[in-house]
Amino acid sequence: MADAYQKKTVRAATVSDAVAIHEMHRCGVVADVVERLAPDRAVPGTTFHVVELDGEVIAAFTLVELGRMRPTGLPRLLMYEMRIRPRFRGVDFVDDVFTWLEEHLGVGRERELLALAPMDQSPSVFYRFAMSPSHQVFKWAAAESGTTLDYSS
Repeated sequence: MADAYQKKTVRAATVSDAVAIHEMHRCGVVADVVERLAPDRAVPGTTFHVVELDGEVIAAFTLVELGRMRPTGLPRLLMYEMRIRPRFRGVDFVDDVFTWLEEHLGVGRERELLALAPMDQSPSVFYRFAMSPSHQVFKWAAAESGTTLDYSS
């Protein structure tokens, strides 16, 4: 396993990262990931990032710029879909990601960050970077094609 104290690199994901990202998500096909990462298919305000250690992609995450209706509100980012390669679990890399967010995107100064985490977890890095619980998230799942949902109850 890699040295837990070695600095990790955070960068924008490219099409060449598709296989590594697909391996972390373990669903769909690589071609779907290639399509999402293709520059001409970019979704406005959504960016995909990877974390590298010695040139190998060890983790990936998504950032979305959230529009604000309130005129005095700071710009906001939503961070989600954090995935890590199983063999790198236990390697500390999240501090590097949050430091990168602070240094390169102004999070904590010019921007706010909302980070989604599983319901039963409060990652310690959240507290180290002075994050606090803010919102409760509810998910409205999409029905499978051809399925009708009953909302009457």
